[in-house]
Amino acid sequence: MPGTNTVDVSQYPDHFQILTKHFPSGTTSDANGPFFYCERDTVIDAAFAASEDADPNLTFTVSHAPSGTVVGSATAITNAMAVTAADTIVTGTIDTANNFVPAGSIVHVVVGGAADDTSAHSFVQVRFRTRIA
Repeated sequence: MPGTNTVDVSQYPDHFQILTKHFPSGTTSDANGPFFYCERDTVIDAAFAASEDADPNLTFTVSHAPSGTVVGSATAITNAMAVTAADTIVTGTIDTANNFVPAGSIVHVVVGGAADDTSAHSFVQVRFRTRIA
């Protein structure tokens, strides 16, 4: 179902789930990889990122690919979320043409442009649902 629109959290609050991937200090440049496995068809409705340090070179992109596909071949779900201010939430722009994740796929977090590997305690949070409206 490519092109599935996001649903406001107030419409189906009991069917949303949230996962957070934490990046301890100094680990962001080696952090590309699997975030979670989609056992059922899943829609990504929102993504957020933040870091204790401002580093405009540091970006996080949420993507998905079938199990067994390398992260470099994954389809982007969000834009590259740049951490331009310390302790400030960056809201990802969801690509509604690619936010439907078929069952059997893996959602990845791709870290880009990490020129300074000292970014402290960064995280990416994703809100998703398995109830397709």
